[in-house]
Amino acid sequence: WKIEAKKLYLVKIDRLTSKFLESGVSDKESAFPLEQLFSGKKSPIFASWYSGMLRIPEGELKQYVHAGFASIYEKERYLFVSRGNIVREVLVELADNQRGIADFDNAVSFLKKQEAPDTALLKDAEFYRKRLMEYAKKFGDKDKGIHVVQAGESLTGIARKYQMRISALEAMNPGVDGRKLRIGQKLNVAKLPDMDEAKVLEIAKKVMTEKGSNLEDLKFSTPRQQADNSWHVFYERIPATPGAHGVIQIDEKGNFTGIIPGA
Repeated sequence: WKIEAKKLYLVKIDRLTSKFLESGVSDKESAFPLEQLFSGKKSPIFASWYSGMLRIPEGELKQYVHAGFASIYEKERYLFVSRGNIVREVLVELADNQRGIADFDNAVSFLKKQEAPDTALLKDAEFYRKRLMEYAKKFGDKDKGIHVVQAGESLTGIARKYQMRISALEAMNPGVDGRKLRIGQKLNVAKLPDMDEAKVLEIAKKVMTEKGSNLEDLKFSTPRQQADNSWHVFYERIPATPGAHGVIQIDEKGNFTGIIPGA
């Protein structure tokens, strides 16, 4: 086989005869005459009958699988072939497979929108898409806590996927416009510590103790979570005196950020 000008060509077919296996013969002697199969056509022959994926391993071998065909390499180049024509090409790097999956999905989305989608190609692409997802589970992305935007995704869906409020996702990604997400765009989705009211109240009491207050002289409200996932804890001194109350501020990671006196 060979690829030339984004077209796939059949160059020759080797026949493994007993003579070839035992002693070996030249390429010319071992090649089956293509003219006999293709009505007098000579090599190379445009492979108009083929639709499907071609996978080209590149770089370092990362995991060997017996017979080699399923072995995993540092990089893999995927060619989308429709009736012999290379219509799309995607390079997937093992260390950044989420971006590769996004590019792969973008290519599939393009092919599905064609006037006459090539069903054989799309079926083969589905198989390799599953293979890429297995890569992602096994090797992970080099950017931990990073989500790579894929075709059709929204901020709402991404927030739901990582079980966070959309307001928190927006706060973690300032400047990102949810209406203009780009395929391949990276979003910060680093998982925050599990914070609840009990933990936040414990932190608030520790803050006031370190500031020299006696907890028996303080009354704390139930912590309230804010839109940006930070927390506010209202406190007041007993007995109440002017200015003897305020709000303790704690961020989404459980860090004390300040006190608003008299709030």
